[in-house]
Amino acid sequence: MYPSLKIKVSFAVVFALALLGLTCSVLCRRPELSLASLVLLLSACFFAFLCHRHRLDVEAHMALVDVARKSIERRREAQHAVTSVLSEAAAPEEGMPEVLKAICCTFEWEVGLWWLLDPSEEFLSLSGIWQAPDKDRSNFVEASRKLHLPISTGLPGTSWARNEPVWLVDATVEANFPRGQVAAEAGLHAACAFPVVRGEKVLGVMEFFSPAMQSPDADMLEMFAAFGSQLGQFLERKQALAAVLEHARIAEFVADVSSKLAQSDPLPIILHNCCESIVTHLDAAFARIWTLNDKDNVLELQSSAGMYTHIDGAHARVPVGALKIGRIAEERLPHLSNSVLDDPRVGDREWARREGMVSFAGHPLILADEVVGVMAMFARKPLSDATLSALASVANSVAQTIRRKRSESALMVSESRLSSILNCMSEAVIVADTQGKLLLLNAAAQRMFPIDTELPPPEMWAESFSLYMSDMRTLFPPGQDPLARAIRGEQVDMTELYVQPPDSTGMWITTTASPLRSPEGLLIGGLVVTRDVTERKAAERRVSEFYSTVSHELRTPLTSIRASLGLIEGGLTEELQPTAMELVEIARSECDRLIRLVNDILDMKKIEAGRLELILSSLDPEKLVLRTVEALHGFAGESRVSLKTDVKSQHPVTGDRDRILQVLTNLVSNAVKFSLPESEVLIAVEQVPGRHLRFSVHDRGPGIAGKDVKKLFTQFQQLDSSDTRPKGGTGLGLAIARSIIEAHGGTIGVESQPGQGAMFWFELPMVTVRAAETTVPGSPKVLIVDDDPPTRAVIAQMLRGLEVECLEAENGEQALSLCASDNPDLIILDLILPGMSGFDVVEQLRPSKSGQVPLLIYSAHEAMASERERLRLGATRYLTKARSSDGEFMESVRDLLGERPRELKALLTPPP
Repeated sequence: MYPSLKIKVSFAVVFALALLGLTCSVLCRRPELSLASLVLLLSACFFAFLCHRHRLDVEAHMALVDVARKSIERRREAQHAVTSVLSEAAAPEEGMPEVLKAICCTFEWEVGLWWLLDPSEEFLSLSGIWQAPDKDRSNFVEASRKLHLPISTGLPGTSWARNEPVWLVDATVEANFPRGQVAAEAGLHAACAFPVVRGEKVLGVMEFFSPAMQSPDADMLEMFAAFGSQLGQFLERKQALAAVLEHARIAEFVADVSSKLAQSDPLPIILHNCCESIVTHLDAAFARIWTLNDKDNVLELQSSAGMYTHIDGAHARVPVGALKIGRIAEERLPHLSNSVLDDPRVGDREWARREGMVSFAGHPLILADEVVGVMAMFARKPLSDATLSALASVANSVAQTIRRKRSESALMVSESRLSSILNCMSEAVIVADTQGKLLLLNAAAQRMFPIDTELPPPEMWAESFSLYMSDMRTLFPPGQDPLARAIRGEQVDMTELYVQPPDSTGMWITTTASPLRSPEGLLIGGLVVTRDVTERKAAERRVSEFYSTVSHELRTPLTSIRASLGLIEGGLTEELQPTAMELVEIARSECDRLIRLVNDILDMKKIEAGRLELILSSLDPEKLVLRTVEALHGFAGESRVSLKTDVKSQHPVTGDRDRILQVLTNLVSNAVKFSLPESEVLIAVEQVPGRHLRFSVHDRGPGIAGKDVKKLFTQFQQLDSSDTRPKGGTGLGLAIARSIIEAHGGTIGVESQPGQGAMFWFELPMVTVRAAETTVPGSPKVLIVDDDPPTRAVIAQMLRGLEVECLEAENGEQALSLCASDNPDLIILDLILPGMSGFDVVEQLRPSKSGQVPLLIYSAHEAMASERERLRLGATRYLTKARSSDGEFMESVRDLLGERPRELKALLTPPP
């Protein structure tokens, strides 16, 4: 102001002097003074004009200086605001809206939009927004939110394409502005956009709008370009940091879920913990997990965490194929969206808008191509690819856990059921691993084998538990008991043991042991199932004693009666009257019938008890046939039926001589019984494929209908079961024959047609070497040892024709005394004796000088295989009373005395 004042004062002084000079010249009438004064006045006016122009120029300059100063201040203010926002923002999604606000407030823009480049780099989508709070431009914002702008499209796309700021004076009239109409309705005209870049790469675009039309501001555009670079650096830095943090967050999320899935809690608790982990680590609004009910084909909500924690309501049971959750299960594909409001599968968009939902991720829970459930979440922010990938991984783990927990639940139910079953079993069940460690012991096993501590080593089990062999005296060898063998991989079938603990009563047990293997076939342990059979053994002993009593008390007198009647029939006594002879024949016939009944019943009981033992040897098929014919010669003659033989093979067969003769006798006697008088029965032997011999019996009887063939070999089956049937029988013979042949490993059958007779046959395996017949020389002195006097008398009468000397003993002590004094050449021994048994007699004789004397066991008691080993002296044979014929008895005596059997072929044809 000071220079202007001096100019004004100077101008006033000059003007005053000029005016004074002009006045003086007029008063003095001096023209030269007037001209000078006028010049001076004009000079003063020109000077005043120059001073005014200077003042105007100074004022204009000062105005420009003020504008520049204000622009700089605004740029500084905007720069400071943006820098402050960027320095304080933790993430781009937090910082960018604040940057929009700072720029809008500083430069008086009313709407600011932040467009972010999609990861596919194919379009821009709205990511942030700020608008002046005093005006509602929601329609414009909603229209912008729906857009996905490719490059060069709209103002943001154009800025992206050019990679520079772009200014529109009036955006509503621009052709390349899709929101022109809605912008006009919102009262927005001027627009500006600048790219956020890092180097040459566009990361996003910021867009601003003003209600007034404005010309481009070069300074502002330059400033926006600088902001774009600065924001690009911030965005890249924050994105890199966010990626690191997201990676850590996702790793923590996966670890947390994995930890929770590994817990032993019930499945609903585990799934709820997983939902809470999704909410906590992924910032989900809420998360839910459904499991599939296969029976109803319905998804059942198991857990819900976040803003909703209830598991009832409309989404509690979702049918497969219904709603977006059911469709995920039906399609077996994930459904992912970062724009929930545009998602056609979202049923309630108003709810999504109200709650600010932005993204949704739903994954089917699939394991081994089977859907077991669905996992889904809503969030109020977009979900990154890394987050979606982590969700997919977690979905697989959740599916595995659902399957595992269901399997565990089913296993627990199965184990509970199995435990109940095992503890209700009377059998003891013990399971051990390959090291002998006890894995399972049911209640019966705990009662049978009280085990307070760990099992001892397997090689000590037999001694620790007092496991004895069947002789009740010999401990099992170390490591050879059934369970020890099973854990080594051996299969042990039914084995009988005797257990004798030191402080308790002994017991008999039967055990079956099996190795346990993994699905891959690896040996993992052994299982033994044990049953206490002490009571059964006692019952068997009582039954055995009963059988022995029945055998002795019935067979012994029946044998004596039959032999006596046979001697009478043979003319040993005085000749009887025809009537008396007929009565004797009837008595002998009925005695034979009674003997057969007793033998059949006892045989069936043995078969049912599994006690049918075979003494296998090499047998001459021709001798078997001849012995059978001899035994049935009289019966066939009475029926006026001739017996014919046709032995085409001399190969020996493997079998039990007595049992095979029993089968042959049964088949031939049946054939004779059902044959017509004056017919014949053919007994044939021939070789068949497979190195077997077939024995066949052909008759000319009435034959058998096809429907009746299956009945023949079952117990107590008679084709004619009426009380008036002409042929007798128990119906046990063929059932016994079948059991005997099958025990030999052979087969038995019948071929027949009604009216054409029948052919019964059986096949036995052949052997290649004949067994040598054993005979011993000696004098004819025979010791008969039997407690039944009639039996001794009958045997003596039978032996009279052999011109032998008979010695008799009624007990074991007498037998030993006679052996020591008389040195017999043959001993005929009954096993059931008072006091000392036949077994004891043999044991006493074996070490004496009579240890090699031939022995004929002739007893009602049928010696088992183990018993026969205890009954051997010299050459030894075994005959059962009432089962062996008189001819078999006499032949055995002659063989043991060294005589050859009589020629039997003359007896094949009955006398005329």
